[in-house]
Amino acid sequence: MTKVLGKTALILTVSLLVLTGCSDPLEELLALGDEGIIAIHGPDRPEICQRDRRQCLVLDELESLSPVQAEALSTFQGKYISLNGLTELGPEVAAPLAKWPGWVLSLNGVVEMDVTTAEALKAWRGKSLYMHGLSTFGAKTLAELVKFKVDHLSFDGVEQIPNSLAKSMAKWKGKRLSFNGVEKLGARPARYLSDWGGKQLNFNGLTKIGAEAAGALSTWEGKTLTLKGIEKYDAHTIQLIASTHNSSTLRLSA
Repeated sequence: MTKVLGKTALILTVSLLVLTGCSDPLEELLALGDEGIIAIHGPDRPEICQRDRRQCLVLDELESLSPVQAEALSTFQGKYISLNGLTELGPEVAAPLAKWPGWVLSLNGVVEMDVTTAEALKAWRGKSLYMHGLSTFGAKTLAELVKFKVDHLSFDGVEQIPNSLAKSMAKWKGKRLSFNGVEKLGARPARYLSDWGGKQLNFNGLTKIGAEAAGALSTWEGKTLTLKGIEKYDAHTIQLIASTHNSSTLRLSA
């Protein structure tokens, strides 16, 4: 129902903008973004948007974004932009978006990212970048992801972490890394990630964890490990995680 209402509101807003002769790209996007946040039920809105919806632009109904629109978004003074309707992102759009001084950028609809786009987007210095549509990564793209300057990278669309991704992310200098879509964690990716120097590692989609992966994670020296989806523990998993984990916080339930 929300989706339908959102599209209806989008059509009405675009029509109004055409009739009133509004030609400022940012003003148009602000109007569309306000309709987008209104279409989301209050408690379902991102926390930032619940406090002050003026800080947010929800543009999930947009299926494409021009360089001119991206340049306009770079001047938005709020903290949250959602562009989950985009399935493709090129460097000509990523580059101006990377100049935006906000906190949270959501690109969950983008299903692939080439090296030139990654090179452009890595300059963004926000807090959280959500890319839940990505599940495969080329070697050159991985080399650029390691250079991303955000505090938090979220790859919740990844169901099984490839060794190459884990090995690359272990070198990333950020603070928080999320793989909440992973249902099974292999021992080797766990060993690579145990060397990551960040503060928070999230695996909230795991319902169980094997002894080898648990043993590897037990050596990680970050601050917070979240495993909120765990449903069943065996003796060695409990011992390895609960007794010998080096992080100061272990979150096992929601």
